[in-house]
Amino acid sequence: MINCESDDQRYRRRHRLIHRLLNQRGRYSAASAKRVHDAAADLGYFKNRSAADLASQRNHTIGVINYPAETNANDQVIQGIMAEANRLAMDVMIMYAARDDQAVIAKTVQNMIERRVFAVMFLSVRPDQAIIDTLRRANIYPQEVASASDLNISSISSDDFQIGYQATNLLFQRGYWRVAFAGADPQQDIIGRYRYAGYTAALQQQSAAPILTIKGVIIFARI
Repeated sequence: MINCESDDQRYRRRHRLIHRLLNQRGRYSAASAKRVHDAAADLGYFKNRSAADLASQRNHTIGVINYPAETNANDQVIQGIMAEANRLAMDVMIMYAARDDQAVIAKTVQNMIERRVFAVMFLSVRPDQAIIDTLRRANIYPQEVASASDLNISSISSDDFQIGYQATNLLFQRGYWRVAFAGADPQQDIIGRYRYAGYTAALQQQSAAPILTIKGVIIFARI
């Protein structure tokens, strides 16, 4: 019987052999192992982590979706994520999306899912509940960082009540009589809601009362 093997079949067979050797699996001779390892070293071969993850059904990559802000406020957070991932021998994949553009966020999340990350960290990016649920159905852990929401998602953020409270107190302590709250909408933004609560708590301590409203911004002063 004549066994005809196509070039494609030979390639696939050799590829499987090389994969077994470099991952130390299956049976092979010592001579074959030496030849493959020497060739891999000469070619500067490195293991494809994504392919290895796919084969092992385990993920080693953390996805980070960052907000392209004009400031570098998130740089230290990213450095911390990278340092911890390096310590744990994990990879980090960073993509960008507008903070509240759900269509762009959803597309970015789909790219993360296709790359088989095991977690997605939203850095100052606010996904809606549908996007969060999509990640959970894909068995990917979602988390908001440097932000917060009232949706069903874990979050790591600053104490926004204390930010509003301490900032307002500091201004009164430095002699300011009129202190306004601006830059966040307590009706729409959960961060603004907590900061506004801290702001009003500090005002109550100072016996401050509203004296003027300009374009929706309430200015308070001591009585």
